[in-house]
Amino acid sequence: MSSATTTLVTAVISAAEVSQNEAQLRHALENALEQACLDRSIPWTPFQLERALKEKGKPTKFADVAHGAVVIEYEPPKSFGGRAGAKAIHARKQAEEYADLISAEEGRALEEYVMVAWDGAHITFGRFDGAAAATTWEDVVAFDGIAADRLLAALESNGCPLVHPQLLQALVGPDSEYGTALIPELYASICKADASAATTKTKMLFSEWRRLFSQVVGFQPAQMQKLLARQEISHDQPYQDNPAAYLFALNTYIAIIAKVVAACALPKVSQDVLEPGVPVAERLRAVETGELFEHAGILNMLSGDFFSWYLDDNDWSRYQDSLGAMLGRLSGVDFAVSKKHADTTRDLFKGIYERFIPREVRHALGEFYTPDWLAEHGMDLLEWQPSDSLTDPTCGSGTFLLEAIRRRRKAGNDATAQSLLAGIHGIDLNPLAVLAAKGSLAVFLSPHLDPAHPIRLPVYLADAVYPAAVDFFRNYSHVLHTELGPREFSVPERMIGHPDFFRIFAKIRMLIDADYAAAKICGSILADLQAMGLDPSDISIVGNTVGNLVELHDQGWNGIWCSILADRFAAGAIPPSSHICGNPPWVKWSNLPKDYAQSIQKHCRGLGVFSADKWVGGIESDISTVITYQAVKHYLARDGRLGFFLPGSVFTTESSAGFRRFSIDNGSLQCRVLLVEDYQDIRPFDGVSNHPTFLILQRDAATVFPVAYRSWTADPDKSTNQRTYASAEQFRQTAKRIDGTAVPVPGGDGTRPWLVGSTQDQAVFSKVFAAGAKPEYKARKGITTDRNGIFSGPCHWCSRN
Repeated sequence: MSSATTTLVTAVISAAEVSQNEAQLRHALENALEQACLDRSIPWTPFQLERALKEKGKPTKFADVAHGAVVIEYEPPKSFGGRAGAKAIHARKQAEEYADLISAEEGRALEEYVMVAWDGAHITFGRFDGAAAATTWEDVVAFDGIAADRLLAALESNGCPLVHPQLLQALVGPDSEYGTALIPELYASICKADASAATTKTKMLFSEWRRLFSQVVGFQPAQMQKLLARQEISHDQPYQDNPAAYLFALNTYIAIIAKVVAACALPKVSQDVLEPGVPVAERLRAVETGELFEHAGILNMLSGDFFSWYLDDNDWSRYQDSLGAMLGRLSGVDFAVSKKHADTTRDLFKGIYERFIPREVRHALGEFYTPDWLAEHGMDLLEWQPSDSLTDPTCGSGTFLLEAIRRRRKAGNDATAQSLLAGIHGIDLNPLAVLAAKGSLAVFLSPHLDPAHPIRLPVYLADAVYPAAVDFFRNYSHVLHTELGPREFSVPERMIGHPDFFRIFAKIRMLIDADYAAAKICGSILADLQAMGLDPSDISIVGNTVGNLVELHDQGWNGIWCSILADRFAAGAIPPSSHICGNPPWVKWSNLPKDYAQSIQKHCRGLGVFSADKWVGGIESDISTVITYQAVKHYLARDGRLGFFLPGSVFTTESSAGFRRFSIDNGSLQCRVLLVEDYQDIRPFDGVSNHPTFLILQRDAATVFPVAYRSWTADPDKSTNQRTYASAEQFRQTAKRIDGTAVPVPGGDGTRPWLVGSTQDQAVFSKVFAAGAKPEYKARKGITTDRNGIFSGPCHWCSRN
């Protein structure tokens, strides 16, 4: 028996003798274990006391201690009495339950967990037997050198927790000690750069980010204001003075975590980001340049990234120590995603995005978390098959893209990263969402990555409402609204479709950053452009774009425009997909940034989506309807199907009458409504009580009423509505489906609000709302006060005297 083991046994026996209760014993034994691990050079992860474990639909449980896959249930000192009595049996059941809940959280197979019940003097070990589908427990034995060695061996092999969103939130989330140290410092640096007359990288990237996301900065509902006030107290910074700077600091912090997690989770990386012997700046720069991802086989992980400014900021020395400490904290986490179930791997970055971004911010952006079971159900309704293509024009953290790849992985064992991604595309205007989606894809595809055959993740930082479009001369043109005013850029269509398109734009960016003149850059890429098959006219078009980029650079404002432009053009040139599925932002028109709304208004009106009356009863158009029409027009193949989660108000309000034409570009493109499903009673979106529906359209066919309209309610036998489900199949088996139809209110041009009901209901509606000359019912209005403003002026009768 080693000296470390002897010391541990002695300390444990002593603790069992002197401890008065379970809490004292647990504290003493954990200290003894920590010292023994240090003596044997075993990595030690501080245990999570009273760790909260939540199972959907059940009360929260609190585990005593969990060290990764080692779950310890402590009991009062010497309470086992050397036998498997009531206390030991109770402790075993508790450990089994906690291991099962932690397994669901981490995604680690239950067979890998070591369960321990311990009263200090005696101990018993348990393991789950997958073949028997039961847990096998060994006898209760005295804690001695053999038991001590077994426990230390378990901690050495499986003592680190497996990476998952809840763990990351607890360890390094925005409210952790690292978040509360770094976010205020980042905020102060951003404010200082913004107030400076000098054009720094920090100022440029913040200014452009603020312009893109002024709908969050400029529009602050009460919940956002409460968030800022709350964070001001905990961070001791005047966030309400500059909400944009706070949000940019928060996004930067989350982006750092996401990029580090992605780098650690990828196989065969060239450098360990968590290696303490390497300077912090060097480790983070390897992440921020994309070098680590390229070595793993991903070429575009960080293209168009707004959040690497902190490395080059003058205040770097203020962040360095805290960033180093944060990386040190993450070194106690196991990032081997190969140990995780595929579904929990899929949820890793989605969970980071949703847990780290405050709900108030996501809702101000119109972003509502789509549960996996609901995304799966939507894809089932859309009848998407693994051989089909798919585009999500507002992909967020990539839920629907990952669902498609999951189905492809399930369908074939010989899949490659290229085959899994073929025909799948995602677009989003939020840089942090794009990063989360790319991180999700990168980790989910990690078993299939091959550096010898690198891939580009098909997620683009672009605007689905106003995509780059091809003109009469077969050139893609796009206007970027920068802080220095609008700039128009064009590239030939044949260039975008070429495999070297992104490489050429990366080369242009490198030469611009090296201060090359426009003519010299054009000369350097001439051979590349000719190899693409571009003629002199095409090359001239590229030269004009290079000139615009150099002009921005000369004014200190180049930054990442090359990468952004490449993404915008590539997103505009996505081939039409057989299927579109997603959950577009739900944002009212008046809550959009004023400049952005004005820039797209003419374009949106051309789609024919708006009602003749913008305001009706205080309700206005929603941007989700615009995105729906644009997605059909620009991204959906002929006879293809679109499935979108939309607010139910689009079927009932006068302001959405234009949308209910289901006719785009003055009738030149028709859409047929195949189905609407209503989930108002289910309320599946986290933290909101909105009215979600799922609309399925088919392109190039006219809508015929009545249309199928289904509603879902929770299981009537349950006392409370169930809002979450393990899978789409469980949802369909548990919830109650009510089949009905929808028709417009009679009269008009078919765009009036919909009447929804059963066949019997529709028969009644046809009489109540009869459009003929002799309706069976005549509507009357009772007592009303809607004329009380008519005589709002001075009373002439009273003023005569």
